[in-house]
Amino acid sequence: MSLAGGAAGLALLLWVGFAWLVWRWRRAEARLRAEQQGRLARDESGRRLEERHARAMEASDAGYWDWDVLSGEIFQSERMKQVLGFPPDTRFTDRQDFVARIPFHPDDRQRVEDVVAATLAGRAERYEIDYRIVLPTGELRWARALGKVFRSASGAPVRMAETLTDVTEQKLAQEALRESEARFRSLTELSSDWYWRQDQNLRFSYLSSQANDLTGHTGDSSIGKTRPELADMTPLYTTWAEHEAVLAARQPFRDLECCRIGRDGTARYLSMSGAPIFDDQGRFKGYHGIGRNITERKRIEEELRARQVMLDLAQKAASAVAFEWRIGEGQEGTRWSADLEAMFGLAPGRCDGSYESWKQLVLPEDLPALNAAIKRANATGDVAAEYRVVHPNRAVRWLQLKGRMSFDAEGQPARMVGFMLDVTERHQAEEELRRLERQLRQAQRLEAMGTLAGGIAHDFNNILAVILGYGDRALGDAAKGSRLRRDLESIMTAGERGRSLVERILTFTRSGARERVAVHMQQVASEALDHLAASLPPGITLLPQLRAGDAAVQGDPTQVHQVLMNLATNAFQAMPSGGTVRVLLERVSIAAPRDVTTGTVEAGEYVVLEVADTGGGIPPEIAERIFDPFFTTKEVGVGTGLGLSLVHGIVTELGGAIEVASTLGTGSVFTVYLPRDGDVEETGALEAADLPRGQRERVLVVDDEEPLVRVTTETLEELGYRPVGFTSSLAALQAFRADPLGFDAVITDERMPGMTGSALIREMHTIRPALPTLLMSGFLGGSMGTDARATGADEVLKKPLLGRDLAESLARVLLLARAGIH
Repeated sequence: MSLAGGAAGLALLLWVGFAWLVWRWRRAEARLRAEQQGRLARDESGRRLEERHARAMEASDAGYWDWDVLSGEIFQSERMKQVLGFPPDTRFTDRQDFVARIPFHPDDRQRVEDVVAATLAGRAERYEIDYRIVLPTGELRWARALGKVFRSASGAPVRMAETLTDVTEQKLAQEALRESEARFRSLTELSSDWYWRQDQNLRFSYLSSQANDLTGHTGDSSIGKTRPELADMTPLYTTWAEHEAVLAARQPFRDLECCRIGRDGTARYLSMSGAPIFDDQGRFKGYHGIGRNITERKRIEEELRARQVMLDLAQKAASAVAFEWRIGEGQEGTRWSADLEAMFGLAPGRCDGSYESWKQLVLPEDLPALNAAIKRANATGDVAAEYRVVHPNRAVRWLQLKGRMSFDAEGQPARMVGFMLDVTERHQAEEELRRLERQLRQAQRLEAMGTLAGGIAHDFNNILAVILGYGDRALGDAAKGSRLRRDLESIMTAGERGRSLVERILTFTRSGARERVAVHMQQVASEALDHLAASLPPGITLLPQLRAGDAAVQGDPTQVHQVLMNLATNAFQAMPSGGTVRVLLERVSIAAPRDVTTGTVEAGEYVVLEVADTGGGIPPEIAERIFDPFFTTKEVGVGTGLGLSLVHGIVTELGGAIEVASTLGTGSVFTVYLPRDGDVEETGALEAADLPRGQRERVLVVDDEEPLVRVTTETLEELGYRPVGFTSSLAALQAFRADPLGFDAVITDERMPGMTGSALIREMHTIRPALPTLLMSGFLGGSMGTDARATGADEVLKKPLLGRDLAESLARVLLLARAGIH
């Protein structure tokens, strides 16, 4: 190869090598540029991700910290420092320094550290915990921490992050809610309203005790049912579908009014309000609320609605009559139509339209108010007045004047234009409503006093039981005609009067347990008049007029006797200087209802008792109070104030009413209407039989009053029994359990500390079902007698008892026990 050829080959190789180096350099440069661009893109993406994360944390109002377990590096957001009460420029050397400086509440630090340590140790990857912190200002705050541990492939923790949220307001709201619910529940338990609760399926899970038997159904019968599933329950102003739509929307509801028919067929009305229940996570848990018995309110509303309808009808029925009155001399422009003259009770053309003629038609008592209305009209131009006019037939009508007055250039009244309405029916309805309100107030006063009176009956009868028991025993040993016997008879008479007073109190309260029978009114009235005639005050003449024949009423002979005795005694006291008392008894047929002083007498057959005196009469200012308990105008020691209230209570209980008519200086007439119940034959008096005696039966006597135990056991010993007395029901039960076959009968009081008589009988019957038992009480109110028999008492006796009552009752239950009847 020539030298030139070799050089050319070398040059070619050098050029190829150079070209290859340039290509490698450019390829490396492109790769480097691509790597730089990728790095920049990743940095930009990371920056954007961090920005989004920071914005998300800021929007959530949560602080956060991030700890690199391997390097020890820890990061805290500004919000984290703010929640924990650190200044923004606070720096921490490591996590240990950070945790040590967190202002935990002393009671919470260890709990938080234990949770975090357990998570790091591998027991969990996440944790959630609420704790308290105490800020440098002393303020207590609540924080909620949500943390997570990131681990390597081997499971070792490499990173840990936590968010922290201030939940103080939420905690306070929850605490306030719990306190509110507790107060609400306490208040409902103390009130007549009841508290209820429903589960997630809207089925009742709880009702407080006030709901029991409220509507004739037990409260337990509602448990497990929804409101529409309750028997005979109907909403009043909505439908169940509409109500369920409210519940499905989880909305509170208020005053849901329903009618529920009880098992006795009586309709009762309820009002319920409720609100949804949510847990801390906002999950629906059910409803709760309160209920109220509005039956009485509904009755009153219905009555008021009826009265309002009557008022509206009266307004519509009253025709408005227009008028124009020219004021001044001449009266040429005054127009009185025939309708207006008829409204004033005048014949057509009888009125000249003058002011003087008009004024003479107005009831004098209403002129001052009418003149004041005209004076106001002169100042304002508006005319409004109501006044009464008297028609020629003496009928009084209420008229309402409405109009407008115009004035002349000098400001003097010149003309009045308006209309007149007859509003008599409205005033009558308003007066009737006021009368009903007065009756309601009187009934409320009687009920309040009845509660007080019933409360003392039991203790009073216990005292009388001792007096009459020992008196009865002593009377049997006293010689006839001796001073001792006369003294004992006086004691017994006083005791019987005391027992009669308790009967009067119980009758007044309507709490006495009485059996109604057909009462021969004339026979009872005749016996009462014989008693009155034997002790007439000086100067008093009694004129009986008994014309009722064999007419009867349903009631109690003692009650009827008390009505006549109290009315007559009241008449005697109204005539301290003497006078005449007329007592009339007759049968009356009433064709149409009529209003009387204490109510309404419906159409029907009645036995009417009328007691009239010639005393001084009843002053109008006290007429409304004469039936109030303990109200009297007599001197201390003369009257108790229970007479007329007793009469009112008995007559009302028997379905009757009382009419009172009185004129000052002339006297008073009390007329009692009692529904007649056919006729009944007159009965004669029964002769007293010998006392039944025992046959050494062993009788257990229980009463917390030691004197009563003593007199009862002594009386039973004299009757041939072997009594064993206890003043403690618990001790008596213990003795019976020790020897259940050692007693032939049990006599126990009802109201005792520790255990009532009914409960004692129930416990004894679990041991010995056929044991004869007598239950005694000084107060047999309400359904106590029926309830006591339901517990197993063979007979229920009312204190005070005489020896005859005790002997006959005990002999009767022992005889039934021997016959196998229990």
